[in-house]
Amino acid sequence: MAKHPKGRQVVVLHTKGSHFSYASRYPREFARYQPECSGVDGACSTAELINAYDNSVLYTDTFLHTLMQSLKGKKAFEQLQIAAQSANATKVGVGHVNLFDSMLGCLGITSNNGGIDDKYNLCH
Repeated sequence: MAKHPKGRQVVVLHTKGSHFSYASRYPREFARYQPECSGVDGACSTAELINAYDNSVLYTDTFLHTLMQSLKGKKAFEQLQIAAQSANATKVGVGHVNLFDSMLGCLGITSNNGGIDDKYNLCH
C-alpha cells in the first residue's frame, strides 16, 4: 500500500482457516480446548479432533477480530468481506471460488491475463 498511496486499493487476505491438521492452524497459546489432536496419523479420538478444530476456530476468530479492530475508524477502510470455505456454500454455487472474482469484478476491476474470471462474478 505504501508503493501506491493514491487511488483505490484492494487487499486480499487468505487465511489458512480450519482444515486438517487443525493443530497446525493455530499457535500453541490458542490450544485452550484439551486434550487436542496434534498428530496426523489418525490415532486421535473424536473429542480430540473437535477440540483441535475448536482451537483453530478460536484463533481465526481472534485474528479477524484483531484485524477489524485495527481497521476501525480508518478513512481508507470501506468494506471487509469474509467468506467461509464450506461444503454448504459450494452446494448452492456460492463460495470462496466466487469471492475473489466477484469482489474485484463488482469494483469494475478487470484482468487482461485471466487472473479475474468474469464467469465467477456474482454481480451480473
